Amino acid sequence: MPAPPRTRRDDASLTPLRVAQAEFTRDASSALRADAAARIDGDPHLVVDLAAVAYIDMVGVGTLFHLYRIAAARGGSLRVLNVGPRAFQRLRISGLPQFAAVEPSSDSR
Repeated sequence: MPAPPRTRRDDASLTPLRVAQAEFTRDASSALRADAAARIDGDPHLVVDLAAVAYIDMVGVGTLFHLYRIAAARGGSLRVLNVGPRAFQRLRISGLPQFAAVEPSSDSR
């Protein structure tokens, strides 16, 4: 299995897109897609911070796959940070870590 693509070397300078809701569902997905669309043309590397998220449904998972696809189509990448235990399990089962860097929060390790 290939390693997930990494973001560019200076990805620490990227301002993460944040999901502020505790539940990453349709409403949060719509907001995140709009934020990413506004940013993607300036930089194809996306960083998403899920520190506030306790639960992610399949719409949220699908949104992260969508962000991966639009970033990859522009030569970029997706990095997902601070993923809580339940959300990390769902993302792992979905297969997202095969395509994007998914980093658990410190309490998920």
